[in-house]
Amino acid sequence: MCTDLRPGHICGVSVDNVVIRNVISVAPSPALLSFDQTVARDPVTNEIIATITVTNNGGTPATNVQLTSVRLGSVATTSPLPVLGTIAPGGSATAVMRFPAGAATPGSGSVLRITATRDGGNMAASFRVIVP
Repeated sequence: MCTDLRPGHICGVSVDNVVIRNVISVAPSPALLSFDQTVARDPVTNEIIATITVTNNGGTPATNVQLTSVRLGSVATTSPLPVLGTIAPGGSATAVMRFPAGAATPGSGSVLRITATRDGGNMAASFRVIVP
């Protein structure tokens, strides 16, 4: 059974005064990189190993990502500095960096410093770590 919706209108389907307001174009957020790390000792060589994860928390790919310096205290890594390439939004890349066994005393505190570049910018992070 059909009843009139408004006086003067008959039952059925009709479109009446469709208004679209505030059309907003939203661009994806730019690449936003963050660092995370863990520090361990190699049980065979006694070297200090820093595993560094770079995550893209932004909405566009981070291109040409490369670690440019990794230091534990004042000691540079003995590993080659890696090119991590392109990191997709929500993605991550991991690098394993090695330091000489004598770079820090077991149980002591130190600072792990990381610098990197990507298309569009440079990044740096410092972490206080307890050397295993």
